Amino acid sequence: MKRSLDEMVEKVLEIIEACLIHEKESSDGLLNHVKTIISVYNNEYGVDEPAIWIVQHPTTRKGDDNLSQSLLVNSTIEFVCVEWDKDPRIAEKKARELATKVAKSIKKNYRKIQYAKFNDRIIKNVKFNTLYPVGEIDVEGKTQKTPVAGIILDFEFIIDWINCC
Repeated sequence: MKRSLDEMVEKVLEIIEACLIHEKESSDGLLNHVKTIISVYNNEYGVDEPAIWIVQHPTTRKGDDNLSQSLLVNSTIEFVCVEWDKDPRIAEKKARELATKVAKSIKKNYRKIQYAKFNDRIIKNVKFNTLYPVGEIDVEGKTQKTPVAGIILDFEFIIDWINCC
């Protein structure tokens, strides 16, 4: 299997989104109450909450950076979560709870989904990075801004510089 940097980042994103959709569409899924999963950086449409926004951060090397061999890399992905409540403190708590459910959904499903989609172990490991309040967002149909929370996870995978192109 070709393991170019771009192809592997795309596969990681595909696995992540499939994990979230699986839990969203399951009647007993951790995310079955979520209305919107946004997987593009610039969203020009309104946010119908509860919502999860997938935001890519830089992909960086782990360990040796020699281009003549395979390389372990880390792709950092942030999941910005919003769930409206008229009380901003409750909305922020709901957003944090949704963020932790995102992490659980990925950890629960990424192994079986990557094998089902690619018959290969694409993601070697998923690691917790950060949970934090992000700010606030306009939600369609609501007059006040809603607090959002973000969880950042690191996804480790291997690329092959020798056979990538």
